[in-house]
Amino acid sequence: TADGKQVIFSSLRKGKNRFNLYRKSFAGSGEDELFLESDRDKIASQCSSDGRSLLFWTRGDPATRTDIWVMPLSGDGEPTAILKTEFVEQWPALSPDGRFMAYESDESGRLEIYVSPFPVPSRKWQASTAGGEKPHWRNDGKEIIYLASDNKLMAVEVNPTASDFQVGASA
Repeated sequence: TADGKQVIFSSLRKGKNRFNLYRKSFAGSGEDELFLESDRDKIASQCSSDGRSLLFWTRGDPATRTDIWVMPLSGDGEPTAILKTEFVEQWPALSPDGRFMAYESDESGRLEIYVSPFPVPSRKWQASTAGGEKPHWRNDGKEIIYLASDNKLMAVEVNPTASDFQVGASA
C-alpha cells in the first residue's frame, strides 16, 4: 500500500486452484486477511499513490479472458471492471501522479503496451510498436519501461499534458 503499512498479494491459499487477494500488515502481528475472493483468478498489480484504490487483473472469464479492475482499499465498495473486452488486458501500472494507466493488451493481434486515462479509460494511446509486456513507469512519469516481444528491455518517452498524452520513440 502507499503508506507502506500493508502488502496486498495473490495466493492459492484456499486450495481451490484459484488466486484470491490477501492483505497482510507489516506490523508483524495478525494473520493474513482474505481481501477478495471470487470464481476468477485475481492478480494484484498496484495500489494508487493516494492510498485509495487497488488495481488488479482477473483471468478465467471465457468471454473476456483477462480484464483490469479497480477496488477501493477502504473495504467500503465493490470491485469495478475498468477494462473488460474480448481482448487480453493485463499488468496495469499507474503513472506516479495517478492520472494514467499503462497496460498490455492483445487487441492489435499481439501484446502491445497502451496508456489510458485513469480511472475512466476514455481514450488510449499505443506506447509500444513491436510488441510489449509488463509496463512500468519511471518515477517522474516521463517514461514507460516494458519488455519487448524479443525479451529486450525497452523504454518510451511519454509526455502527459493537461489535455493530451504524447508518446515518443521507443529505445
